[in-house]
Amino acid sequence: AVIRFESTSSTAIEKPKIVLGEGVGEVPAAVENTLHGAGRAIAITSFVLAGGFFSCVASELRSSVIYGFLMGTTILLALAADFLVTPALMMAP
Repeated sequence: AVIRFESTSSTAIEKPKIVLGEGVGEVPAAVENTLHGAGRAIAITSFVLAGGFFSCVASELRSSVIYGFLMGTTILLALAADFLVTPALMMAP
């Protein structure tokens, strides 16, 4: 099982679809394969972005410090949701 992007028309937004093979119950395998394939890229991108925003914490301007902390924290929380919540939602009946 794989997750692929399909478009039904030339103007449609591409949506991920879980394409199941011959057997039943391959959704967990599709989710696992997707996380193994894209998970590393998602994690690296999130850590780089969070690190960039956390660098604002060294600023002398209080509003920049708060902004950098909040944005960095938000990106890390979104990363946790990507790895924990999204697979659970995809495998829910």
